[in-house]
Amino acid sequence: MIPMRVKDVHGGLKEYSRQHIIRSCTRAGFDDNTAEEIESRVFERAWDEKTTRKLHSIVYI
Repeated sequence: MIPMRVKDVHGGLKEYSRQHIIRSCTRAGFDDNTAEEIESRVFERAWDEKTTRKLHSIVYI
């Protein structure tokens, strides 16, 4: 299976990181359980080469 990649702010591609989304959520004030639930919803709505900005917008919807 090929890992999903996301575009960073500079246009480069990097591998999707579950931990990065969870860490962003906990820094925003969510508890660990909620952060994991949010990450699973983000992953469901993500696709290859989606921008990190769009992924973060899903977190705050």
